[in-house]
Amino acid sequence: MATSSTTTTSLTKRLARHLLDLDDTMSKKLLQQFEGLAEKMFEDMSTAAGEYLHDLDVREHSEDEVKAVVKKFPSALSHRNEKGRLPIHSAIWNIKSLTFVPLLAEVGDTLNVGGKGMRGGLLVVDRVNEFKNALQLFGNMSNENDTTVDSRCLDVLIKFRVSNLFWKEDIRRSILLYLYSVKSSEI
Repeated sequence: MATSSTTTTSLTKRLARHLLDLDDTMSKKLLQQFEGLAEKMFEDMSTAAGEYLHDLDVREHSEDEVKAVVKKFPSALSHRNEKGRLPIHSAIWNIKSLTFVPLLAEVGDTLNVGGKGMRGGLLVVDRVNEFKNALQLFGNMSNENDTTVDSRCLDVLIKFRVSNLFWKEDIRRSILLYLYSVKSSEI
């Protein structure tokens, strides 16, 4: 985590110096104040990038745009919205952004979103929905009245499988959880 903090600090110092064409001949106290303001601005920009990722729409945004945002603000993938969701959870619950889920997962996996081994946030629990993770949420998305949902979910799962973000073990675990929930509801 220190690396991310160090990177942010050096970025904000460069930003402050670049924006104001500052040099070391200025007062150190004033320089520190400007650097603090630049850091605050960078944090605000990162928050805005995170909110952007929570509101993706395939009709308005492209994968290249999303990649560019994440490249400049990688912490945006870990930005939780007012419901406590990660961008990957928001994308799963919006049919207009469902196609971005594999990208968010792949990039998130390289950045350890949710922690090591959490597959880019796919295994992070969505606190809003019965404490299920993103992969489990896909099992609940079937819609008998709209085959588009099923088709998009299948496309996403295929991309997960190809990128090694979805394992056979996940299927077994989901089946066992389902059987357990059915058995528990009968009691």
